Amino acid sequence: MAQGAMPPAQGAAPPQVALRDIHLPDPVSWWPPAPGWWLLALLLVALAVWLVHRHRLRRQLRFAREQLDLALAEWREHRNGHRFAANVSTLLRRLAISRFDKQAVAGLTGARWLEFLAAQSPEPVADGFRRGAGRCLAEAPYNPQAPVDAEALAALGHDFIRALPTRGANR
Repeated sequence: MAQGAMPPAQGAAPPQVALRDIHLPDPVSWWPPAPGWWLLALLLVALAVWLVHRHRLRRQLRFAREQLDLALAEWREHRNGHRFAANVSTLLRRLAISRFDKQAVAGLTGARWLEFLAAQSPEPVADGFRRGAGRCLAEAPYNPQAPVDAEALAALGHDFIRALPTRGANR
C-alpha cells in the first residue's frame, strides 16, 4: 500500500479500478467461405457444365434429324437416290466423328462402315445396316446405278440418331 493510504474497511466499496468494458469479438468474415460453401459451389459449377454439355448434344442430334429431313425432302423432289445415299452417309459419318473416336471412324468405308454403324446401334437398327435399307450406304454413295430405298433409309437414319445417347460421347 502506498504511504499514508488506509486499507479499505470491510464492507466498504473498493476503490475505482480502471476496468475496460466488455469487448465483443470481431464479426465473422464472409471470406473465406466454409468448406460446405466450397462444395456447394463446386457442385453448381459441375451441374452447369453438365447441363451445357447435354444441351449441345441434344442440339447436335436435333440438327442431324433436321438435315436428314431436308435430304429426304430433296430426294422426294428430285428422286436422286445416289445423292440421297451420299447425303445420309455423310451426315451419319459427321455425327459419328463428333461422337466417337475420329481416327477410328474417318477411314471406314464399305462393309466396315456398315459394321461400325451396326455396332453403335441397338439390335433392330443394327439389323437395318447389316441386312436392310442401310446396306445401300456401302455402294450407293459411289455408284449412281445402285438401288436406294430412300424412305426406309431415312427411317433407319432417324432410328440411328434416336438411339445415340444424349449423355455424352464414347471417346
